[in-house]
Amino acid sequence: MTSPWFTLYARCPACDLVGPPESADYAGNPDGTINWTSSRPPEIRCGECGHLHTVTEHNLLALDAEHVCIRCAGATACPASAARVQCADCGLIGFGPASSDDAVRTLTTDTERLRRLQDYNRVRAAKAAAGLAATETRRTDR
Repeated sequence: MTSPWFTLYARCPACDLVGPPESADYAGNPDGTINWTSSRPPEIRCGECGHLHTVTEHNLLALDAEHVCIRCAGATACPASAARVQCADCGLIGFGPASSDDAVRTLTTDTERLRRLQDYNRVRAAKAAAGLAATETRRTDR
């Protein structure tokens, strides 16, 4: 059975949130599944905080719940503990089943805001190191 990379749900050891990974790096089998016996351990990057961590078969969470997309009304299997879910039909990433808990929803949005701020500061530092003006890029087509 072929499993798209965004169905690899594991709890992030850094932020403790569950969601689809931002990226996944693993050796695959001819049928598209993960080769768990490869010498290279699978790694995923947390979609919420950006932490890169290795996973095992035992770290992956069961797809024991269903999320209905607010854009296309497609149903996607996901863990009940998922704070974020990526729609298998249209790709939209939305709040998952666990986000019905206000504490989880707040942690998710706060973690994502902190990540955006860290990314912004990394870009500013890189521009400064390169001697470029650290100006903001603003869209003018609005």
